[in-house]
Amino acid sequence: MKIMNKHLLVVDDDLDFFYLIKRYLSKDNQVDTFDHCNDGRQALDYFKKLFSNPASLDLKAPDLVYLDINMPDMSGFDFLEALTLLLRRQDENIIIPPPYFFVVTSSNSNEDKEKISQFKIISGFLTKPLNAKDINESLALVNLNKHNKE
Repeated sequence: MKIMNKHLLVVDDDLDFFYLIKRYLSKDNQVDTFDHCNDGRQALDYFKKLFSNPASLDLKAPDLVYLDINMPDMSGFDFLEALTLLLRRQDENIIIPPPYFFVVTSSNSNEDKEKISQFKIISGFLTKPLNAKDINESLALVNLNKHNKE
């Protein structure tokens, strides 16, 4: 399933996961461009820079974000809380469309799922290891949204 002009951001301290996703999605040209952040702090900085200068050529607004929750320095949960606050403060100034966020984790804990469900920006919860069906369903959501806007 090809997503035209789509950009994926992977926020995960596991670089192997990033390279596997990138290789899988590059294989069939399903996503055009990729970025990677090692933890929530890097991802928060990424979004702060993006919101402060959306026309910047250095960063591209992601259409889809795969977010791990268990990371050093700043976890996915901490990132989601900080991003939610940032979005509230900058709401009228943000001109980029919000990306689809999918939590991607090896945790299958109901407590984690419940905590994640409290964040309205989360579109789904995917358990590692991902399979083709998981990836394709997340891409289909982005494609459907893009099609409906055109």
